[in-house]
Amino acid sequence: MTHVKAAVAEATAQHTEFLVTKQDLVNLHSDLGEKTFNATMKFDIAQRHMREIHQKDMQNLRADLMAADQANIGVLQTELANMERASLRRREMDEQRYAALQAETASVERRILQYGLGTLVTLATLALGVARIFK
Repeated sequence: MTHVKAAVAEATAQHTEFLVTKQDLVNLHSDLGEKTFNATMKFDIAQRHMREIHQKDMQNLRADLMAADQANIGVLQTELANMERASLRRREMDEQRYAALQAETASVERRILQYGLGTLVTLATLALGVARIFK
């Protein structure tokens, strides 16, 4: 019987090593909860940090794009102003040519009229001269 008592005592001792007390279970549960909470907090912080980095990168990218657009707008405005100036210069030169052509046309018309009148006066003078001779 002593062997049986010793075997039961040994089995009970080994069994108690496998059993966990309620306090140990509560401590284990709180440790697991704390570790889970810490891991979740670290993950949330990392996610928030990554989100902030992405937002800053997007803001910087938007700012860079806006700056590039503004630079392109400045270049386009300069080119447009240059084109307008060139167009105005060409128009002014065309107007000057047109005015010069009008002046030349008027002087040619005046000469034609003068030659025509001169020819008529000459013919009239010759006709009167011939008429005097034959009279």
